Amino acid sequence: MARKKYAPWLAAIAVSVFAGMAWMLWPAAETEPPQWPDHEPTSSYSTLGRHWQQPVQTGSNANTLSATGVAPPNDLGNEDNAGASAASIDLDQLQHALAHIAVDEQGRLIFDEVALASLRRAFEQFSELSDPAMVTQLKRYVEAGLAGETGAQAAAMVGDYFRYREAKASAEALWEHQENPDPRQRLEQLAELRRQHLGPAVANQLYGGEQAHQRYLLALAELRRNPDLAETERQQLRAQLRSDLRDGKFLVDDRGTDAIRQLANDSQHWQEQGLTEDTRHYLQDQTLGLVSARSLATSQQQKNHWQQRYDQFSERRDTILRSGLTDPEKVRQIDQLLGNHFSGDELEAARTYLPPHMRQ
Repeated sequence: MARKKYAPWLAAIAVSVFAGMAWMLWPAAETEPPQWPDHEPTSSYSTLGRHWQQPVQTGSNANTLSATGVAPPNDLGNEDNAGASAASIDLDQLQHALAHIAVDEQGRLIFDEVALASLRRAFEQFSELSDPAMVTQLKRYVEAGLAGETGAQAAAMVGDYFRYREAKASAEALWEHQENPDPRQRLEQLAELRRQHLGPAVANQLYGGEQAHQRYLLALAELRRNPDLAETERQQLRAQLRSDLRDGKFLVDDRGTDAIRQLANDSQHWQEQGLTEDTRHYLQDQTLGLVSARSLATSQQQKNHWQQRYDQFSERRDTILRSGLTDPEKVRQIDQLLGNHFSGDELEAARTYLPPHMRQ
């Protein structure tokens, strides 16, 4: 895992963080937040707008969909939509909202902050939609407009996001009746809903940066409320939190494992051992990725098994790092060691724990 630059990524998600999760923020804002340069994370890719092939449409209401059926394409059926009402969906607006989602060279969607903003915008026009049959029609419309794997993946994304929205709405309805809610607990419950309905990889790619910033804000709020800290100590801890945000430590949910807390000591040891900066960055990204892959474990037994394998890997990795081998040879042996302790799915999740717009 090569070194990544974390600094640019928060610029694009700042608005969605503060708008989408206002219930988590405190009136007494911390001092000036980190400033990040602007960037265009997917400017070099094609987009869904370029791939879309408008289906043949029939009828005067061919660009709308309602609970009674969909009018647009011939191959989707020609249901009577005389009952279309205020609840109908403008499919042109849906297509326009999704048009900016990037597509890679293999025709696969790129799940980044642009994709998340597009999904939110697409679903704004039917925020009260709760009819699974209509969602099925939406998916069929998307598949009809986008060929092959791109269409299948886009349709699945629409369906998964709808189910996540429904689960999120149910959770928020319960939270409304809670007294003195714990914002950190709410955030992690929401993150778990995203993993359940979108899948761990897609959830992390869509929401990883946003969740990292929210964890950072929560940690700042806890620091601000702590009456036992001297101002000098408070400033030092605040600087450490900012450093942790830049290093990506807030990207992963480390509840139940001390791997992230050990990372500071490990980093110190790696420097004392004379490892190069690139090697140290490789090891840090590797640790964060493996902890992120832990989200694939759905039961406590599986999480315990992950921890056992991680502890064994970490111990054997330390043995390699203390050897007299060159840094490239150490990295080569550690890469081999990974395959002995983690599955292919875990290694893929570890390699892609950074959202696309945060990768160098």
